[in-house]
Amino acid sequence: MIRRLNYTGRRKLPRDNIHLTLFRANGADEFDAVIRLGGMELPGSAKVYVEAYHKSDWMRFDFGTVAAPAIPSDRRLTAFYDGARILFRVKVVSTGDDSGKILAETDRLTPLAPDNDRDHDPLLNVRVVGNLGHQVWRVTWNGGPVLELNKNEPECKHLLTTDSRFKWLILPEVLRTILTRVLTEEMDEDDEAGDGGPGKRWLEYAVSVHPEPPPNPDARDPEIIEKWVDEVVASFCRRHRAFDHWRAAIHPNDELFSSQP
Repeated sequence: MIRRLNYTGRRKLPRDNIHLTLFRANGADEFDAVIRLGGMELPGSAKVYVEAYHKSDWMRFDFGTVAAPAIPSDRRLTAFYDGARILFRVKVVSTGDDSGKILAETDRLTPLAPDNDRDHDPLLNVRVVGNLGHQVWRVTWNGGPVLELNKNEPECKHLLTTDSRFKWLILPEVLRTILTRVLTEEMDEDDEAGDGGPGKRWLEYAVSVHPEPPPNPDARDPEIIEKWVDEVVASFCRRHRAFDHWRAAIHPNDELFSSQP
């Protein structure tokens, strides 16, 4: 459980002193952070945290102290769906008798993406369309997968990013649909040759959450494909604790569920 923080008397960290870079490695978003705190007369023992967030989802990373900065080895942004617009905040928090007081902070920091980082393009495009009838969502293909949401419910796209009840009923099946199609229809010669097409990128993402390699494209046995895709979806849900978040969302007043970190 994360300690509640005291916001009294905080100072503003200069944005020019913080440099954040978002990049993609091994199928997952990660970030680098350079934080300069010299000249601010902050206690050397104060803790430095970087928080990444999108809507109600967020992650905290421990960057050591003012006097002894430490870069965490794992800076993967695993709490967010691919294509989410992730923002950052940096906090300097006191320790000792005044533990938990925020001494300095800056918020709504936008990371930069390396100019040559092609993989920073969204893995999954989401759009609202008006021709779904009574369907809530579907996956189509237009140079890559597109998640289409029913325009007749304006909250659909908002719920996908903010409501765990909606998100975790949809995203696992979206992943299943895409991977099945990639392995049965969409792996063209460019993908198989390693030129970074959508099929290859989705398989790289799948391996980042489930380390078993995908089935050999020359032997596309439907049963083998189904088994591997099932394992990827299960690993994806386990990694993001999908059931815990969904259960906490449908029992918001039950401390047993709503206290999930």
